[in-house]
Amino acid sequence: MSTPIVDLYESIETIYSPFSGIAITQEDGVNESDPTLLFSNFDNNGGYVSQRLIDHLGDIDDASIISEMEIARITIPGAIVFRHDCGWNGVNLYGFAPYSS
Repeated sequence: MSTPIVDLYESIETIYSPFSGIAITQEDGVNESDPTLLFSNFDNNGGYVSQRLIDHLGDIDDASIISEMEIARITIPGAIVFRHDCGWNGVNLYGFAPYSS
């Protein structure tokens, strides 16, 4: 089963992880301390990729950009991707999955 992609539109200002409730971004960029955040991809210009996702996928061409093809390979149970259309500022992708310690 492929990872679902939920489309969001420019009216949304702050996006939160559906699993931790932590805001994706903070003043200095992506909140990399959120254990449910798998990746962020800012208009295909790179972003953040968690070690958890790198370990899961095994072979990522560019460890700062997750492509739609790589999203299709994510098989972590409960994983979800938000595609946020920011209007003139491009399209950002954010991937999340439940995390148990």
